[in-house]
Amino acid sequence: MDDGLDARWRNVAGTQDLPLDQTLTIFDAWADEPWVNEGAAVRVSLICFSIDGETACLNGQTVSRIHADLTSGEGLNLTLAVPLADNANASFEGTKKYGDFDIPGSVARQWLGLPNPHGQSNALIVKPWCNGQDLNKRPSDRWIVDFGVLMDESSAALFETPFKHVLNAVKPARIKARLANNWWLHERARAAMRDALQGLTRYIATTRVSKHRHFSWLHCMVLPDTRLNVITRADDTTFGILSSRIHEVWSLAQASIHGDGSDGGRPTYNAKSCFETFPFPTGLTPADTACQQTERVEGGALIPAFVTCTGLRVEPAMTIQGTALDLRDDQQREAGVGRMLGAILKSEAYEPPHPPRPRRPRTNKARILVTRQSP
Repeated sequence: MDDGLDARWRNVAGTQDLPLDQTLTIFDAWADEPWVNEGAAVRVSLICFSIDGETACLNGQTVSRIHADLTSGEGLNLTLAVPLADNANASFEGTKKYGDFDIPGSVARQWLGLPNPHGQSNALIVKPWCNGQDLNKRPSDRWIVDFGVLMDESSAALFETPFKHVLNAVKPARIKARLANNWWLHERARAAMRDALQGLTRYIATTRVSKHRHFSWLHCMVLPDTRLNVITRADDTTFGILSSRIHEVWSLAQASIHGDGSDGGRPTYNAKSCFETFPFPTGLTPADTACQQTERVEGGALIPAFVTCTGLRVEPAMTIQGTALDLRDDQQREAGVGRMLGAILKSEAYEPPHPPRPRRPRTNKARILVTRQSP
């Protein structure tokens, strides 16, 4: 099918499903409509296909072409965007606990001072916890018991009080859900994310579903929930790029919509479609900043170390125009190489248009109805 939209359509004269075994084009579509029944948390898209090349009409306006994501415009087909190798292994979904591992902060702080048989502190496995509401609203002061990725049951049991809580609050629910294996561990502990966070003092986080897209710093001791998307970088340059209007527009264009509501649902943010497809500036991609080395500039901001003002990564010791330089020396670095001092600025020039969408009377023409349901 044209533009890679894989679907099946129902013969309006009967009930037989007919495969799309020939090239079709979308000639008429309404991208985002409320469901006709009140109270249903879904929105629908109305799509009309044609074998012949008819004039395309999207949301009541004539366009040159309708893409598979129900957008239009020559050269603006974002369905062709693919994850970039330079952006891999930098953005992760937070841990999925599956059970009542979380506890109030007042209880957690009491547990931190309790002794254990092996002499280790409960601070190793009792940590501050952050979910989407904590990031978008005021922190709830919830903590969580986290035995990591590989800790066995006998080792976990030596943290007596936290283990007893998990034994009573988590194990019965896990057994009932047929998830008894490693019941004391989070269902998805995100080993790759933990490895990427090693050595960092802070990391970037954003809520996976939010009306307003914003990024925040979290301390490395805070364990992110599955409702957060984590970017494992500690430099302010990466934070500025992600907070820029350019990235905001890109992520909204690549986002799916969660739920319905009076505002028409909320955009999502995930690693594959929003982060890994984004074209970072040359020399400042996640691959370029993967070394996690930073330097502090005037004003206190942290930037990737050994990056020139043109975005070119350089080594601590190098030769420029025949002159040997050691970039770890402040004077030589200032004299030989300009530094990257800022991030992409927000600009109203990138404000996407929001024209009023005309409505038209419904007809008896055959349409395909695509629904999106809230989980």
